[in-house]
Amino acid sequence: GDVNGNVTVSAYTTAGETNTWNYTIQASQPTALRGAFPTWTNGFSSSLALSGGTDGQVLAKSASQGTWQGVFSQQNTTGDCSIDWVDTAVTSSARGAAGLSSSSAFSSFNDITYGIYNNYGVMYIYESGNNRGAFGYSSPGDVFRVERRANTVYYYQNGNLLYTSTVISSGALSATMALFDVGYSIGPAAFYSASSPCISFITNGYGAAILYTTTAYRSEEHTSEL
Repeated sequence: GDVNGNVTVSAYTTAGETNTWNYTIQASQPTALRGAFPTWTNGFSSSLALSGGTDGQVLAKSASQGTWQGVFSQQNTTGDCSIDWVDTAVTSSARGAAGLSSSSAFSSFNDITYGIYNNYGVMYIYESGNNRGAFGYSSPGDVFRVERRANTVYYYQNGNLLYTSTVISSGALSATMALFDVGYSIGPAAFYSASSPCISFITNGYGAAILYTTTAYRSEEHTSEL
């Protein structure tokens, strides 16, 4: 093979015949999150843990099934900002939420000021407990963003706009993530502030992700022998 992932595989018979297949092998692309990995504050439960992933940014829940527990970023801003996060687990049997919050008081996803609530894989947008509707489904690896620009908040999934808030936003906002069910995880996540812009990358080491190939074509000379 070569550095571009092009590989040729050949099979030989005892009669000296050769069959050849050509493949292109590629690892999954890195995921770019706008912002920096924040420092999280967990003052709610010892059953929440930040570990794994990039820089310990994956939030998981090990106990207290059926109760909401969350974390908040120590970083906040009164200006333009956003949270990007990756949905990392199968969500057909779990619930969680993330978004931007104006307060660290937390009892459920309703306390997130601008949030996306994953309810068994269906994505709802809630703003301070007000349901703005369902906006499709989530799959593991989807990247979500809740972003404030000027005084307007926008919601995205994989770069596609889901909803534009009609609520005028002001004041300081921080990032938040929350879980309801054991076995569900959210992250990595990044918090963006216009005053200190940056991009964070999640890279996968070789073998850490499923590899895929193009269609295998047989060599023209020996197609009748397969």
